[in-house]
Amino acid sequence: MDSEKREIKGFKCYETDRDFLDSLIALLKNNPVKENLAVDIANIINDYEHKPVNGLIRDVVSDIECHLGIYKNRIRDFEPRNDFDFAIGVKYYTDLLNTIRTSENFILPDNNYKTYIRWLYYENEKIEIEVLYKDNWNFILYKNKHALDFYISIVFSQSFASWDVDFKIEGEYKQRVLTMIINGEISKSIMLEIVEYYKAEYYKNKNNEA
Repeated sequence: MDSEKREIKGFKCYETDRDFLDSLIALLKNNPVKENLAVDIANIINDYEHKPVNGLIRDVVSDIECHLGIYKNRIRDFEPRNDFDFAIGVKYYTDLLNTIRTSENFILPDNNYKTYIRWLYYENEKIEIEVLYKDNWNFILYKNKHALDFYISIVFSQSFASWDVDFKIEGEYKQRVLTMIINGEISKSIMLEIVEYYKAEYYKNKNNEA
């Protein structure tokens, strides 16, 4: 299980974190049957879904979900980075959760499973997509894997709130995206022009609805 590692310093588990970790560790230690373990782990995760749990812990737990085949996300799928069997994985995650539970300073390996955006829901249609370009906190450009259609997810922000809206790229801008793909390079300046166009359309439609 070779992977990149992150050095964690001054980590602190609070009561809810400890309770969550203790429940998971107990199951991993005492439930060797994969199908039973998967159900029990899923139930614990559901119990803590809306409780305050540290994001680092949730990230590791999502990796456990992938290993058990219970990772469920509306738009994401997963694939293994490392090939290891069920029993080895259970011991690995048991030891890792114990380390997080008992240590303030530790080395955290990268997840053994990669999650990636696979699906886009647009106008009630579930579309399998691939990510062509990502500008974090600004936009993501997608392509329909089974058609020559392009979509852009744009991040909007106002005061302390932020949200994203998906648009299908049409007309001239679709042609410009296609040209960039044929040329083998996505131009950020052109993409930002497209972002501004669809933002303006969004606010214009909002004003018309008011």
